[in-house]
Amino acid sequence: GAGVAGVSLSALLVACGGGSSSSENADADTPQISPSASSRTDFSGEVTFDNYEKKGTFVPATESAPAQNVPFPKRPASASENSVQGLYDSIAFVYAAINYLVLTGDAAPLRESKADEKFVASFSSFMDESNESSQNRDWYVSPKVTMSAFTAVPALVKKSVQWTFDLVIDLGPTVVIDGAPAEMSEKVRRTERGLVVTGVRHDNDWTLTIQDEYEAQASAQPKNGGANGGGTNDGNADNSGNSGNDGNSNGDNL
Repeated sequence: GAGVAGVSLSALLVACGGGSSSSENADADTPQISPSASSRTDFSGEVTFDNYEKKGTFVPATESAPAQNVPFPKRPASASENSVQGLYDSIAFVYAAINYLVLTGDAAPLRESKADEKFVASFSSFMDESNESSQNRDWYVSPKVTMSAFTAVPALVKKSVQWTFDLVIDLGPTVVIDGAPAEMSEKVRRTERGLVVTGVRHDNDWTLTIQDEYEAQASAQPKNGGANGGGTNDGNADNSGNSGNDGNSNGDNL
């Protein structure tokens, strides 16, 4: 997807009031992008995250057992900072939480992230609410989650910032259901989503609204189109699962 074009870091600094006395009087809920908060100026490419609580030696999943001792992602203190780095770390935690969910069926980290409830609910098909032992649940043998930023920095939109990412979930060629391995075709196992992340400052932290690109584009359209405009957007939303995932069995949720 084309995504939301990122503005230059210097332009973002000026727009947010960084580097001038006006930032001292700015609304506390206005994103402030301070160059002193991070020496990094290019956040494009694959998202990385390294703040985990380790519970022993990680053992990858096999056809006879799910993954063991999966590192538990912890939201870093830096994720609340009012800076590009803080926003990036907040988003990176969401990515790590999705990866943990796919590996374990545990949605606790994702629910603790600052992602909106609708986005969290879209991953319900991965959530294991059975409270059964890990040996009794279904699992994917070699899933892989990657997330990449399209632009070096986010774009300023009024009192929020927007950043476009690409999220790819490949569940791997094998899933174990009721103890029996089953093959999955690439068409079924792989899901790719273009995501628009809107970050807003609230209570000295970031809150994140994460939408599929088509959804973000539809919500940005003028609402003076009457019944026809509303019908068009509703139709796209209803069919997003099938069209976006080419028949992926997880399409309704992803």
